[in-house]
Amino acid sequence: CIDFSNEVVEKSPSPETHLALFDAHLSMTVTNIKVGFFDTVIMEAAKKQAQFLGKDGPVHLRACELTECMSVISGSHPSYTTDEAEELLVERVESCKKDCASYPALVAAGHVLLGIAYERRGDARAQKCWEAAVEAIDRPTIESEAAVKICALRRLSKLALDRKDYKAANDYAATALKIAETVELPGAVSQCLYSTAQARAAAGDFVVAEGLLRTCVANLMPQSGKQILVWELLLLQDVTLTYATMLEGMAINNTSRKPEADLMRDKLHQVEDENPSILSSIETLRSSGFEQWQVRVMSPNIPLILQRHN
Repeated sequence: CIDFSNEVVEKSPSPETHLALFDAHLSMTVTNIKVGFFDTVIMEAAKKQAQFLGKDGPVHLRACELTECMSVISGSHPSYTTDEAEELLVERVESCKKDCASYPALVAAGHVLLGIAYERRGDARAQKCWEAAVEAIDRPTIESEAAVKICALRRLSKLALDRKDYKAANDYAATALKIAETVELPGAVSQCLYSTAQARAAAGDFVVAEGLLRTCVANLMPQSGKQILVWELLLLQDVTLTYATMLEGMAINNTSRKPEADLMRDKLHQVEDENPSILSSIETLRSSGFEQWQVRVMSPNIPLILQRHN
C-alpha cells in the first residue's frame, strides 16, 4: 500500500494523494506496534507527508506523535524507555489540545494514554486523565470518538470497582454501553456488556451478571463457518474466565455449578485449538498492552483516492 501510494503521489501530487501516503505510513506504524515493533523510518515518512496537508497538517502531526507515544508505553520504541512516557505525553496532550479542536478523538486519546502511563506506576492521576478524556468528547458521532470515550469509561469503571464503588462502576459501564449501542461500534457492545457484568457481579447481583455474561459468550462464540477475530477471542477468554469463576462459587438446589464452568472452559479451549495463529497474536497483544481502540483512533482507513488511481 505504501509503494502504491508513493507511485500515486509521484504521478499526481495533491493534498489527497499526500494524505493517502500519510495514512499508509501511519497504518503500517500502528500495525508494527501491535506486534511489538516500531520503525522510526516509517514514522518519519508519515511526519514528512503531514507537512503537505495544509491547515490539517498539525492534526496529522499530532497523530504521529501520539502513535509514537503508544510505542513508548508498549516498550517497543528504540530510543525511549517506558519511564519516559509520562513526560512525553504531558507535552503532547497540550499540543493536541492546541491543534486538534476539530478532532477531539485525538485529544481524548492523549488523555487516555497519559492515564495508562500513570496507572502503570500506581499514580492516582490516571483517574483525572480518563475523566478528561470523557469530557473531551461530548456526543460521539464517529467510530474513533466512540472508541476512545468507551475506553475511558471502561477504565473508570474498573477503577471504581477497585474502590468497591459498585454504583459508580455500573454507571460508567452503562454509559459506555449506551454509546456503543448508539454508534453501533462492532465489538464494543460486548466489551461494555462485560464491564457491566463485572460491576453487577461485584455488587452481588449474580442473576443480572450471569445474563450479561451469557449474552457476551453467545455474541463472541464463532458461528458455523465463521472465522473468529483476534479481538473477539481475546475478549472471549476474559469473559469465560470471569463467568466460569463465578459459576464455580454458585449452586442450584445444593448442586455445584462447577460442571457448567468446566464445560465453558472446554468450549473456549476448542476455539483456541482451532485458531493457533490467532492465539499467538493475542499473547503478543496482551504482552504489549495494545488495545482495539488504538486501531480505531490512530489507524485511519486508506482513502478512496487509491482506488481512483488504480
